[in-house]
Amino acid sequence: MFRTAVLSRPKALARPAGYVPALGRMYSDGRSEGKVATSQGFGKREKAQEDIFIREQEKAQLAKLRAALQKQRDDLAALEAEHDALATKVAEEGDKK
Repeated sequence: MFRTAVLSRPKALARPAGYVPALGRMYSDGRSEGKVATSQGFGKREKAQEDIFIREQEKAQLAKLRAALQKQRDDLAALEAEHDALATKVAEEGDKK
């Protein structure tokens, strides 16, 4: 009698049918990203790639600006040459009179 009393459980503690006990709870460390994303090497590599991308973008923008500046200088040189030609022409006409 004592043996059956110890082995039997009260109905309040009985498990539902089909219950399979879990091996153990698996707790996360609270981070949603993976371990690789949190490593320092990955962060440094990502920053280096971003820096390279930005440097290339800045080089392209600088090349465009240099081309625009050269075009402006060429236009200015052409206008100065035209101005000098007109100034010479006006000076020659003034001498004739």
